[in-house]
Parts: sequence; structure tokens; C-alpha cells
Amino acid sequence: MTAATARAPLDLRTAERMLSFVPDCEDRETWLAMGMALKSEYGDAAFDAWDRWSQGGGNYNAKACRASWRGFKARAGGVGIGTLIKFAKDGGYRFDTDDRPAPDGVELARRKAERAARIAAEQRDRASLAATAEASAGRCAGVSDKANIGTRM
Repeated sequence: MTAATARAPLDLRTAERMLSFVPDCEDRETWLAMGMALKSEYGDAAFDAWDRWSQGGGNYNAKACRASWRGFKARAGGVGIGTLIKFAKDGGYRFDTDDRPAPDGVELARRKAERAARIAAEQRDRASLAATAEASAGRCAGVSDKANIGTRM
């Protein structure tokens, strides 16, 4: 069993507290990573926490914040809650007993199923887009072939 599967789940309140230890919300890469980490673990329920943290930056833009959030997609092997944990620990965060609720297998299974569903939906969306692009390319090739027939004399 890996450390990632053995950990107790973090509640959203704890994750938001951890964000306060991540100092650089003005750095775009950090800002995006924290948003992706929160969304991958908690889904849309975490937007307000990320938005509040983002407001601490002098470059805060509510519209950009919402647009970026909508663009975050769960991906297997992508940014996860471990990224937030690492950044927070690097910023001085230390777990205490209040941050570690008793492991709840039902909650872990629910989160795992939600994440799998988000990943599956993203994969379906990508497959649909690829099929649409392929169909469009085929239609364009047909139009091009027809145009070339009239010029061959």
C-alpha cells in the first residue's frame, strides 16, 4: 500500500487552512497547481476556498479565476492534493491531531469514485473532440479533392 492510498482524507476546511501556508498566490504556476489540486480532490466545492486564497494576490482577477477553474480537468497522474500538502509543508504547515480525522473507508471510496467519474468524463470529452476533428478533416479533404478535380484538364 502506498502512502497516497494509506492517508486519511483531508476535509476541505483543513485544505483551506493549508493554503494559508502557500505564500505565492501571485506566481501563476503555483496558483494553477493549487487550484488543480483542490479541484481534483474536492471538485467544484473547493472553488470558494481557492478564490479566497487567490484574492490575497495583487494580481487577482475574479474572471480569470473562474475561467481557470472551469478549465481544470481531473487526469490520472495529474496534479492532486499531494501537491497542496507539499507546498503547505514547505511553507511551514505541520499536521496536528485535529487535521487527521479517523480514516473513513466510505469517504475514501466516494472520493475515489468521484475522481474516476471526472477522469472518465474528461476522456469521453477528449474522444468526442477527436472524433469531431477527424470528421471535419475528412470533410475538408473531400472538398479539397473536388476542387482539384476541376483544375486537372
